[in-house]
Amino acid sequence: MRAFRLAVEKIDATAGEVFNIGGGPARTLSVWSEFGDLIARFKGNHVPVSYDEWRAGDQPCYVSDIRKADRVMDWSPSVEMEAGIEFLWEWIATLGRTVPPTPAPELPVREAVVT
Repeated sequence: MRAFRLAVEKIDATAGEVFNIGGGPARTLSVWSEFGDLIARFKGNHVPVSYDEWRAGDQPCYVSDIRKADRVMDWSPSVEMEAGIEFLWEWIATLGRTVPPTPAPELPVREAVVT
């Protein structure tokens, strides 16, 4: 959210630009050898994982290059990785309990006019 606010505050420099917003090199993690353990801890039990064949386009490693966001907006990550993942987990966990489904609105039915 801070990156969005900074982008608005510095709109003269950010308008029309694209920024990578992520953890950068200091906050990388392996999806299932590290992230999976965190999710299992937050969930309270093991998370089953299955693997498939490598696909064209799969990335063996991804790290957000956040240097432009730092240079243009003076932005860098301010939340520790584990705390951010836990916050995300708690937010996702509340979605099903606190946000009731919104029923589709009743739309007026038009009568067909045959001439």
